[in-house]
Amino acid sequence: MLIIRIICLCLLIMAGYSHAADSTNSTDNNELTITSDKAVWDKKQGITVLSGKVVVSKGKSLFTADMVEIIGQIGKIKQIKGMGNVRFNDMERNIVMTADRIELSDWEKQITASGKLRITHGETVVEANTAVYHQNQQKIILTGEAAITQEKGKLSGKKIIYYLGEKGEEGEEKIEVIEGVRAWWKW
Repeated sequence: MLIIRIICLCLLIMAGYSHAADSTNSTDNNELTITSDKAVWDKKQGITVLSGKVVVSKGKSLFTADMVEIIGQIGKIKQIKGMGNVRFNDMERNIVMTADRIELSDWEKQITASGKLRITHGETVVEANTAVYHQNQQKIILTGEAAITQEKGKLSGKKIIYYLGEKGEEGEEKIEVIEGVRAWWKW
């Protein structure tokens, strides 16, 4: 009986996060689909903990982790936290982010990553202790031993702002190093 109740709760949770039973045929970019090996839902606290091969997808974005904690009630997710082998892939913008921990405050607004952080954007590789990706503004704020490596060189500093959508005067990606600038460039 307990197993049936857990399965029913998991189905209710997933129904609240997804508007259709078959996400593979859906064209709704706002639909959130979640799969995992195990799910525990605490309705009173509004927390769902998913573990083992967790996959969260929405539109052209994919989020995977060993463990995911979802904060919020059915249909009103406030935050998604991933821990252990975390990977976020924004296929629309060609960004792949891997870290020990990634938190999505609002899927379309802000993603914070920390611990063994690595971001790839096309040919650009970004590493830092912490990164805050502002999706709507198309910028990543990097702090703590931040470095950006491109084909022609490398920039590092304590704080770097990497503008994904903006181009510099010569058509190259715009990068702003705020503190502790170090640069290696091929001429």
